[in-house]
Amino acid sequence: MKVIAIAVDSGLDIPRALLDQYRIVEIPVHVHWQGRQY
Repeated sequence: MKVIAIAVDSGLDIPRALLDQYRIVEIPVHVHWQGRQY
C-alpha cells in the first residue's frame, strides 16, 4: 500500500516505465484513495 501511495503521490515525476513495473495503470481507486483528482 505504501509503495502504491508513493507512486500515485509522485506519479507525475515517476516515468511510465516504473508505473508499468508496479502495475499502476490509472486506477480510479488509487485516484480517489488520496482524495485528489489527477
